[in-house]
Amino acid sequence: MNVHGVIQSMQPLHTIKTATEVRVLRDNNAPPEEIQALVRAIRDQVFHFRQTAEALVAKVDRSPRLCAGVLLLIAQRMRYAQISYELFDEIADKEFVVDTQRYINAQTSRLLQAIPAFELTEVLDMVYSYEQVDDLKYFIEHIDTVTAYTAFQSQVHVDSAQKTIQYTVAIATSGLAALGWVLSPWLTLVLVVVGIMGIVWYTQTQQQRAQKLRQLYKKCDNHQRVLSLQPRYKNKEIARNLLEQQQRTVKAFFGDMSPTSHLTGIFTVIQMQVNL
Repeated sequence: MNVHGVIQSMQPLHTIKTATEVRVLRDNNAPPEEIQALVRAIRDQVFHFRQTAEALVAKVDRSPRLCAGVLLLIAQRMRYAQISYELFDEIADKEFVVDTQRYINAQTSRLLQAIPAFELTEVLDMVYSYEQVDDLKYFIEHIDTVTAYTAFQSQVHVDSAQKTIQYTVAIATSGLAALGWVLSPWLTLVLVVVGIMGIVWYTQTQQQRAQKLRQLYKKCDNHQRVLSLQPRYKNKEIARNLLEQQQRTVKAFFGDMSPTSHLTGIFTVIQMQVNL
């Protein structure tokens, strides 16, 4: 049994390599070497899915419920990847992908139909919770950064707007200075100094805000992911409560797995992956 393969088979959905990524590279005329590297990674990913599925099916008599739950997670990752045989050039790879899809779907369906109704409910609840845990952790970790980033965005003006404001202040200062000259040359000097200081202050403030914006951007590698999750999780406090609930559900499902029990081998590796 390949421990790495089991762990990869249970990675969060957003980390799974997909056929969409290959299409994006091809549409952007990426180097052939880069495209082939991604295709090979997807092929290896499918191999790990198949290997883990076969290991579960071989041990299904020890815990049909646990096997059904993990198989359903693997099946969802296969669907998420949207892998089709057209992605590959070699006939052997095409046949392997098609056969793996059929095998995982068939075995998952068989196990889900074989377990009692109350265990099926437990499986579905676990899978739902398992898929949410990573999103909740990411949301909690990055929501403050994204909120601050969004606020700073409105305060940082584009180059054209900055130039317009600078020119406007300069023209206004010139006009006031010309009027001030009639009253006093000193007043003109004061107005010019104030105008220059205003332009300098505005320019420096914009530079500082732009720098802060870049720093905030670097702290979160996927702002759109956080923003897409916000309507579902609302805020950090609600997300924390939901995370505790989902983690309890996952822990309850895998709770009887222990290195000292009869559920050894692949089940122990799965326990390591879910960090219980």
